[in-house]
This record gives sequence, structure tokens and C-alpha cells, in this order.
Amino acid sequence: DEYGLQQNAVPEVNEVVAKYQRAKVTGDAELMYRVFGKQPDDEMTMLQEKLSEESKAYESYDHTVCYTTPGCEEDSYLVFIASDLKFSGIDTAAPMLTWAYIYKGKDGNYYMTEPDKLKDNQKELLTEVSSSEDVKMLDNDMRTRLAQAVINDAKLATYLSGKLTYANLVPGKLTANFAI
Repeated sequence: DEYGLQQNAVPEVNEVVAKYQRAKVTGDAELMYRVFGKQPDDEMTMLQEKLSEESKAYESYDHTVCYTTPGCEEDSYLVFIASDLKFSGIDTAAPMLTWAYIYKGKDGNYYMTEPDKLKDNQKELLTEVSSSEDVKMLDNDMRTRLAQAVINDAKLATYLSGKLTYANLVPGKLTANFAI
């Protein structure tokens, strides 16, 4: 594939993704701010309330695999994240494919970029790589696994029917993206 997606090839990227997932599961707004390289501010209290509420739904992210391709800038990466998301009180995990744009900050640490803060060239790269054969195959695999999980677990089907809209399930559109 022309983008050469590498599986779990960049430890710093894997670490940022793991921190993001930990912040979601534990409802930790301060950690989430660090993931995105943000300084604590007045909005952090609102984020803390939102994350605390959301974290009740999330039990764990399991079997996470990060597929990276170089980003537009030096030491930046577009990463596609395959995970099994386990919801509280539901036996079957939901396979999900998400994406994030991760870059090395001036301080030497790696951070996620908020989706609405992507630059035009980063958006173009996301569009191009998302339509590559590698990502299409990965997305199709995750969708097939998700469909099987939903068929096998009525509780999961009911839960997701309230969370996912038809637009999320249109082929060619990734399941989700990472955001605060």
C-alpha cells in the first residue's frame, strides 16, 4: 500500500492512544487535557463532568492495535486505532476503528490533535489514507466483527442502536474519531 501502514511501530503513538483510552475509561479530564497538550482552564470542569458521566459506560479498551503512517510534518503520524471497546454491563466487546492525528510538540512529548483543529493538508491526508486499500480492508474487518458481535449479543445491539446513527455505518466512513 502506498501509505505503508505500520502496526504498533511507534511506541510514543501507542502511549498517547493508551492515555486517551485510560482517560475515557476513568473519566480523567486532567489526563485528557495532557493527551491533547492543553493547559487546564475553566472548561476543564465541564469536561470532567462529561467524562465522569461517559466513563460509567466504558469498562475497557482491549486488543488495541495502532496502524500508523507518517503525517504531514516531521514527527507526526496519522494513526488508525483498532480496539475492542467493552461497555459496562455488556458481555461482548464492540470492535471499533477510530483515527487520530498525533504530533511531537516543541517540548518533545507527543499529543493528539483535536479533530476540529486539523489543518487542510492534514484533512487531505486523512481523506486519502482513509480511502486506501489497507484502511478499507481494516474498516471492513472491524465492521464485520462489529456486526457479528451485535448479532450475538442483544444487549450490545440495543446499547449501540442508541449510540450509532446510520451515518456512522455507511461504508467508507470510519466508525469514529478521537475527540475530547
